[in-house]
Amino acid sequence: MVGPGAFKSYFGLWFFLGALLPDPEGVLVNAQEGTTKALRQWRLTEESIDANAVAAYVKAAVGAQDRGDHIAPARSRPVGIPPELLDAPPLDRRWTILHHLTARAR
Repeated sequence: MVGPGAFKSYFGLWFFLGALLPDPEGVLVNAQEGTTKALRQWRLTEESIDANAVAAYVKAAVGAQDRGDHIAPARSRPVGIPPELLDAPPLDRRWTILHHLTARAR
């Protein structure tokens, strides 16, 4: 729903469904215009923190998640599975193989 990120001059709160949230403060920005559809970032500095506003946006993000709000990804081509994964052993077998390999490395 919400993820923090620290940068040199600010820290950000990433709202994974930010495009679907109300933005009364006008603080949500699309950090990768043309690339991301739903993700929005709120850039904050120590001086700009408004705890009540942050709480309201987080509450709205929780509500969007609880309601099941989403934006369907646009697929320009089908997603294929690489042949290496198609030929891979079943998941339980992979864990067994990994366990044996790491046990030998110790």
